[in-house]
Amino acid sequence: MKQYGKKVLALHRSKIGEISVKDLKIGTWRNLKQYEVDALLKKC
Repeated sequence: MKQYGKKVLALHRSKIGEISVKDLKIGTWRNLKQYEVDALLKKC
């Protein structure tokens, strides 16, 4: 948003595509489940 002269105060992300990330703590990650990989590959 810097290019528009705005400052981001907070960013909330609950999904990436059909993959839910709402239960992940800040700075953590998880492996994708096989059905999530299959769904992503199907969209390619």
